[in-house]
Amino acid sequence: MSADAMVSRQQGLGLAIMTADCVPIVLYQPASGQMAAIHAGWQGLACGVIQATVQCFTQSGQIKAWIGVCISQDSYEVGAQVRNQLLKGCTENKLLNTASIEHFDSLYVIDSVATIKGDSNTQHVQDTVDKLSSCDKVDAMKIKLNLPKLAADQLSAAGVIVDDTLSSSCSYTDDHYYSYRRQTHLQQPATGRMALVIVRSLAVS
Repeated sequence: MSADAMVSRQQGLGLAIMTADCVPIVLYQPASGQMAAIHAGWQGLACGVIQATVQCFTQSGQIKAWIGVCISQDSYEVGAQVRNQLLKGCTENKLLNTASIEHFDSLYVIDSVATIKGDSNTQHVQDTVDKLSSCDKVDAMKIKLNLPKLAADQLSAAGVIVDDTLSSSCSYTDDHYYSYRRQTHLQQPATGRMALVIVRSLAVS
């Protein structure tokens, strides 16, 4: 099955989301027994994949979310046009609260050049452009985006309770995990994928 999100209430069925840097999210609603798995890359976060998935839950009641291992802000350097598309999508689709929209840059964006100049121990960042960008023109300005925080804030804006007990490791810097971006930078031929799985247990008779 090829999709950015799946929703189910079937017992004994596992939903798995495969990632190698993007943000994996699972949801569960105790009242309805519904669960979901979401693949949230920057394009999905701009287009409202989280909001659309939450709206598939057909009953009222608290929904809880868990965010898995993904790339950290320090390792996620992209062209400024990606930030522009994210802000536009979050604004037009009402994916964040007003305060988060007004303070978008201070919450989710770091200037790569300023970061490098301000820290003499920081290694020079490779001059790469995010491969996922669909823009024809590439802005030379580079920034670093905080995708997991953006995902968490979109979940909160949608009324979901975010559980922060899962690992906050970075898929790029920790070689225990797969990273598509690390594989690209190191010119490795291929990389694997990680799975975040949610399963609704069978009812006990």
